[in-house]
Amino acid sequence: GGISVLLGLAPTYGAVAFALQWAFFLLHGWPQQSEKYYDASGSLTHAAVVLAALIADPVRAPRQIVVGMFAIIWCTRLGTFLFNRIARDAKDDRFTALKGSFWRFSIAWNLQVAWVFLLQLPVVIANAIPVQP
Repeated sequence: GGISVLLGLAPTYGAVAFALQWAFFLLHGWPQQSEKYYDASGSLTHAAVVLAALIADPVRAPRQIVVGMFAIIWCTRLGTFLFNRIARDAKDDRFTALKGSFWRFSIAWNLQVAWVFLLQLPVVIANAIPVQP
């Protein structure tokens, strides 16, 4: 049923979001004490979760493809806007107090994992429904 499909999806797509966010955090955010790629990594994570859902099954209904395309367009638009803002301003004051502690700074990245996963969950669920021949 529906709940078993949802429970089966959570580990896979949550792991995609978690792995990407922690990779950006550990490879750039923490070592550089920088939030420069925070928003860009969020957009990339949105796109990765949607693309992972789309390619999980080679047979897709037009509705599934359209929903995925709109999600990709949205995250690209948002990511471009936010990355341009951080490039212009050079910093985001929301992160200033967090950067002094590994665990406090990592909370922002973990919250982004949850945000991406929950926001893309409808797209993931729509793509989990098998296409009827």
